[in-house]
Amino acid sequence: MAFDKAQESQRNGPDQVKKTRIIRTEADRHSAAQAIQFLPLNKPLKVTVEVYKKNRSLAQNNLLWMWMTQLSNEYGLKAGKFYDPEVWKLQMCKQFLGMEHLEFQNGEEWEEIRGTSKLNTAEFTQFLEDIDHFVGSEYEVQLKHPDDLYHEAMGLK
Repeated sequence: MAFDKAQESQRNGPDQVKKTRIIRTEADRHSAAQAIQFLPLNKPLKVTVEVYKKNRSLAQNNLLWMWMTQLSNEYGLKAGKFYDPEVWKLQMCKQFLGMEHLEFQNGEEWEEIRGTSKLNTAEFTQFLEDIDHFVGSEYEVQLKHPDDLYHEAMGLK
């Protein structure tokens, strides 16, 4: 059975495999039920079913990078300090997504800025709205809203 990238197995540690399936059709439902039926019962299993939310869209990602480039250029001209768009993205992620605490097997702990790669489309839309308002008030840069890209990214199409 073929899975798309979002459906591939993910390793969560020794002996743990997490399988995700997207069910869109009756055939998908039947296939998922069969997969559960043939799972080994040598260990307790946890099965979770939840509504599928698509990960961020290409339009959302494109709008984010367009805005970070615009912010880099316009703030640089106003303030005389130029920062790379990647630096602006990291700052926005820290501001609105926060930090993630990681703990390694050796006991070492680490904090890193939460990224956007795991956001679903609704979460990414909120992230973009937060950036749009914050940049306008904090840096006095009015981010561009090209009709086609903005509407698609914000789910208005």
